[in-house]
Amino acid sequence: HWTKPAPVPEPVPEPDPLSGTLMDQHPDESEILRTQERPGVKLHQIKPGSKRFEKIIKLIPRRSHSQTQVFYVENQRLTNQHLLEFNAMNSRNGNGANPMRLWHGTDAKVADTICSNGFDRSYSKVAQFGKGVYFANDPEYSLGPGYAKPDPAGVQTLLLTHVLVGNPTIGRYNQLGVPAGFDSFVNTSRHPGIFVSGHRDPQCLVEYLIQVKK
Repeated sequence: HWTKPAPVPEPVPEPDPLSGTLMDQHPDESEILRTQERPGVKLHQIKPGSKRFEKIIKLIPRRSHSQTQVFYVENQRLTNQHLLEFNAMNSRNGNGANPMRLWHGTDAKVADTICSNGFDRSYSKVAQFGKGVYFANDPEYSLGPGYAKPDPAGVQTLLLTHVLVGNPTIGRYNQLGVPAGFDSFVNTSRHPGIFVSGHRDPQCLVEYLIQVKK
């Protein structure tokens, strides 16, 4: 008696650490080298050579990564605020929250403050396309020494950030606040490379802190 063979199950794709919702981004224990705990925030260092580590450093192709360190930033308070903003923007915008992963370069001390307390638009010194927190879609732009200031050892700090761009508009020099109906500034309407979060600070949530040798 012939029995039809059982179908071969389709292979389950491995999760992509840079896709999906915010809530499924947390690395599992096998990906974590060590964890640094500070008030309100945990920095999980990702194991060099792991798939998550390789995925991140491939986003920064023009650098040597022999000394690169990647940290997943866990801050539940800021995550909750960001998710509330995400839902609010989705409900009021025809364009939705329009989330993007963008780069922000800064020095190590400021990066620690951002990871603990979030971004603060009032500290922004750049105003070429309006007042707010500046992000780029090219990590090399954010690694410019005027942004990611090297420490004495030549290490630069990058923040890979989940930004709710929402409905953007072209910003003007020193412009205060986005106009009604908009959520952020951009440098150009076609293929923008610079994004300015100018609506509310919870629009931006740091996901990874990356230290790159200059």
